[in-house]
Amino acid sequence: MEHRNSLRSVYESMKNDLKKLEDNCRQSVSDRRVQNYCQNIAQFVTARINLIDLYEKIYFLGVNKQLRYSEIQNFITAVKEKNVLGFTDISLTPIRAVFSLECEVLEQLFKALIELQRLQFLPSLALIHGSHTRLCAWESKIQSREVKYW
Repeated sequence: MEHRNSLRSVYESMKNDLKKLEDNCRQSVSDRRVQNYCQNIAQFVTARINLIDLYEKIYFLGVNKQLRYSEIQNFITAVKEKNVLGFTDISLTPIRAVFSLECEVLEQLFKALIELQRLQFLPSLALIHGSHTRLCAWESKIQSREVKYW
């Protein structure tokens, strides 16, 4: 049962509001930019919902002790491919970069787990190192946006 104030419900509400705003902007030629921007933000919100689905899938598979790394890897790839062409507005470039980094980190970590299952330690280590590099890049993007108060 989903809680009304869950992150998913907040995203779904945002998506609906953006759709209404986009529909209202169809009337006027001067609002095309706003309409395009709403579409791009809605695509980002959809991508976040897809990642919520992924995290829920990982959780439920883990609780049931039936974690199939290749199945999760396929789901990650599907989420990434489904959203790779979304939210292309230039102003959303930083958000797109962070989304891509998140997908790449997940992808690399689950590939590493698959390699560990096969007892392939060197490829697994290389994948873990690659995910660490991406996590550092992700952290630097977040830290560059934080305001320091000292």
